[in-house]
Amino acid sequence: MKKIQMGISIILALCMVIGLLPISAFAADEDDVAAALNSIEIAAEITKNLTLPRTYGEGVTITWVSDNDAINPSTGVVIRDGADVDVKLTATAKKGEISQSKEFTVKVKGLTSEEQATVGAILNEYTLPAKSVLDLNLPAVVEIKDQNYSVRITWTSNNHK
Repeated sequence: MKKIQMGISIILALCMVIGLLPISAFAADEDDVAAALNSIEIAAEITKNLTLPRTYGEGVTITWVSDNDAINPSTGVVIRDGADVDVKLTATAKKGEISQSKEFTVKVKGLTSEEQATVGAILNEYTLPAKSVLDLNLPAVVEIKDQNYSVRITWTSNNHK
């Protein structure tokens, strides 16, 4: 009888240990996800492209969403216009079944008058044909490589034929 009781006690103890393992793994994943989000620092105002982290530690993946195309969440490329723009970036960290999100509000600063002059000089380098029977393929965004940001370009025509 004592052997049976001892055997049952061992089996129950093993069941308790096995049953607790998923809970502790779950808690560890929660800690890792929280640590990933807490490790992210983004300046409140930006003028340059961002490096948005995609992973953290072992097994944590981070995905990004932006509410404005002034920041491309896939590449971190910042597109600056003439005025400041507030952008909400959302980072979602996931490990196993645990997923948490954190929002960052970032102001993408508009171009200064000096930067607008630089963009103007770049645009002056474009030569358009006087006449064309084909559609022109004009860039919507120009990358300012030495300054690490991009500028959105809007083209207009006075001849809509």
